[in-house]
Amino acid sequence: MSTHYEALEVPEQASAADIRRAYRRLVLLTHPDRTQDPAAHERYLAVNRAYEILSLPDKRKAYDARLSALRNPRPPVAPRPAAPRHPDPAYRGPWPPPVMPRRPKGDPYAAQYARYTPVARLICRILIGFGLLLAIDSQWTFTLVQEPVVSQTRYFVYGRRGSIVDSYYQIETPQTSFQSQVPYTEGQLLNLTRTAIFQQVMTHRPALAPRADTVDNWERTIYGLPQLVFIFLMWIAALVGVWPGLVRRRTVDAAITACLFALINLYLLLRI
Repeated sequence: MSTHYEALEVPEQASAADIRRAYRRLVLLTHPDRTQDPAAHERYLAVNRAYEILSLPDKRKAYDARLSALRNPRPPVAPRPAAPRHPDPAYRGPWPPPVMPRRPKGDPYAAQYARYTPVARLICRILIGFGLLLAIDSQWTFTLVQEPVVSQTRYFVYGRRGSIVDSYYQIETPQTSFQSQVPYTEGQLLNLTRTAIFQQVMTHRPALAPRADTVDNWERTIYGLPQLVFIFLMWIAALVGVWPGLVRRRTVDAAITACLFALINLYLLLRI
């Protein structure tokens, strides 16, 4: 393939001055007024066409780009394989289904759990001891004889609609206080059975009444069946927290759960 540079007999790196000198020289040699040779006339036209392109920087740059593209063609692009079709022709969703990115393996909070695991185990051991202390207290009782009633206050528990769902008397004596369904008068002497550690009044009766009149007060203490559930759950959660071989995250979660139940038990101890 003949190029404009070959028509002007200059290299492709020739300067504008070299192209201009080559053009003038060839025009003088091939001008129709100087020769009647048809080949010279054709070369004269080719020289003019070449100079029209190469004498202008923008056209020369575009021409060089076309030459480079012709000499270095791009490799053919392989056709994309046809996408597989869903077995059901009526299906219009993406096929094959998009691949969901996998979550990184491992717990991103592993370092935080490793830091708090020793503290969680210590808390669980303390709460296990607290649960054992409650169990010992429920069985370790002693009797207060002839405790005078200092004061008595009646309380009502209201439901959502304002109706009374429960009522009780708060009895105060010089050594203890407790809730009772039975009213007493101020100055009346009572015989009480009270736990040694947390001072929960388990039974009460008038001092002069027979033993058959003893009132069982378990349900009004932290050891009543509804309240006992929270002690049991706290103890179980604390045991899970110190179980050997448990992953650190489960240990911390068990300690948090045990602490929540322990707060409920402390609230009941202070309230009852």
